[in-house]
Amino acid sequence: ASASAAAATAVDGAPCQVDSRARWEARTVNASYAAGLRLLSSGAWDLAPSQLARALPNAPWRMVHLVRDPFDAVVSAYHYHQTTDEPWVHEPSPAWHRRMGLRPSLPRGASTTFAQQLRALDRATGVVLQAQQSRRTLATMVAVAEACAPPRCTNLRLDDFQRDFDGAASALLRALGARPAVMGE
Repeated sequence: ASASAAAATAVDGAPCQVDSRARWEARTVNASYAAGLRLLSSGAWDLAPSQLARALPNAPWRMVHLVRDPFDAVVSAYHYHQTTDEPWVHEPSPAWHRRMGLRPSLPRGASTTFAQQLRALDRATGVVLQAQQSRRTLATMVAVAEACAPPRCTNLRLDDFQRDFDGAASALLRALGARPAVMGE
């Protein structure tokens, strides 16, 4: 497990590990599972069920893929990328911006960063620019959702937690293999 991982103990005493900053690697997950890992929050929006199947071929793994409305994700990213301290958004005149063909484009030779550009644009234009920058991420999220199939992998929409928290929480617990409590136990 990485140094950024936070350890906790599940109700049944099995160790849980949550690590949202370290890059997901099959060898790390496989070693962690062998050491008792039972809960993984990868933080990897591109983690596909097939990767877990290869990393844990003999383990009874389950995956819950949280699906977010793409528009909500873009608007959230638009606000986040204006204020984050992630280095890539503060890189002056990034080459990836031109390679992706983002519009409006950054002026050649300008030392403008992506964060500065988002802050300088009106909201509607900034959200469109953010949507262009998010294309690959959103396409990958859709591909993971399409590859996710019960019983090993379950898609849960974040909106469902707002509409019917109890129902969504029950679906989450079922996806993780929790059994309903029997009255009188």
